[in-house]
Amino acid sequence: MSPRDAQPESDPPEGVERRDPKRRRRSRLLGRVLGLVSLAVAFSLFQFTQTSTGRNAAIVLLQGALENAVDGTVRIGPVLGGNLITRAVVSSFEIADAGGRTFVSMDSVTIEYDPLLLLRRQVRIRRLEAAFAEIRLAVDATGQWNFERIFGGDDFLVLPPASGAEDPVADSARLSDTVSVSGDEPDPGNPLRLIITDAVLRDGVLEIRTPWTEGLEGRERDRAFAEARSEGSIWYAEETATGEFERVYRVEGMSGSFSELRLIDPPRPLDLRLENVAGRVRMVSLPLDVRSFSGAVTFGDTVRVGIDRFETDESDLSGTGILVPDSILGFDFDLEAERMGFADLAWLPLPLPRTGGGPMNIGLISRGETPIVTVSGARVRSEDTEIRGGFRFAVERAPRFESLDATFEPLRLSWLDEVLGREPTIDGTAVGTLTGAGRIDALDIDAEL
Repeated sequence: MSPRDAQPESDPPEGVERRDPKRRRRSRLLGRVLGLVSLAVAFSLFQFTQTSTGRNAAIVLLQGALENAVDGTVRIGPVLGGNLITRAVVSSFEIADAGGRTFVSMDSVTIEYDPLLLLRRQVRIRRLEAAFAEIRLAVDATGQWNFERIFGGDDFLVLPPASGAEDPVADSARLSDTVSVSGDEPDPGNPLRLIITDAVLRDGVLEIRTPWTEGLEGRERDRAFAEARSEGSIWYAEETATGEFERVYRVEGMSGSFSELRLIDPPRPLDLRLENVAGRVRMVSLPLDVRSFSGAVTFGDTVRVGIDRFETDESDLSGTGILVPDSILGFDFDLEAERMGFADLAWLPLPLPRTGGGPMNIGLISRGETPIVTVSGARVRSEDTEIRGGFRFAVERAPRFESLDATFEPLRLSWLDEVLGREPTIDGTAVGTLTGAGRIDALDIDAEL
């Protein structure tokens, strides 16, 4: 050994810890051992969930966690596939309220989820695909939605807003930054929070029920019952088992994508984001076959609707609106139609042609119990008749025009007879302007033709 080798090792400068090669080797060895143990545990867990016993145990745990977090019932059908750690395929899935009324029901469901967040009673579903689904939303006469009763609670968590996320499928670390309003850490007793992104439905029903007769008294109640039972009512309504009537808004044969569903903290709103959803829509007395709907709907004290696109075979429109789901319905919609077909307006108590249409702006507002329809900037064509202008129309028991302003370029007289359902009198064309007001069968008009 040389003298240099025999010299003792000098001490490191003050404040610098001596590097111990043995400690580093032990740390690396311990890390490898822990890694191998983690892999072994994960592999064992995976293998266990692939057995019949393991799958049943996993489903029991999942169902129990959900039932502990909701005021109602959770039912999960037999497992058809998936690793059950982050992905599951089940034959059925249902959440019902305490009275047994369905909130969500799905068949042949594939879901991808974050198991760590489930331990914190947060459900983050990254992807969902269902062969058939029913989503039933209902508000009672007090203004409380069924999802508030099912997922309600006094404490709540503040989660990142939907519009702030760059990636709609945010990772669990982003949600782990959640804080409670009553402390620095989320209370493990907090009710379930539900966030679903990238949900695809091949078929299904979306139903929204709002009260009509319940809670009304005296003349208002009598009037509501009379209108609900009337064949001339513009609203689609159904009678309940208790003899009351509810307004029903329903999409049947629904298919498409729910790009986001967020239920963060009732009584805060439930947010739905829909993309290219198709189906038969029942909102008024006439069903509409919607080819594509894209937009957002928020359910709370008011229902707020943002329409990016609403397309049927005859119409294509966009706009915004609000609806107050009370016994006396309140609403205010502002719509812009690139094209509006007369066939899609046949629910109005107006004499309209069976074909044709054109661009227009449409306002739908409520004045007490009276719906008011305002059309402006219209340029419509049917056969060889073309009309510009607009009107304001009150849908009362005796419907009437509050104002009417039309320019004919030209008006075919035989076409007008056909629209009014009367025997032809004289044919020919007329050009000019017409203004007026009054009931349909008693218009007071001023025409220059």
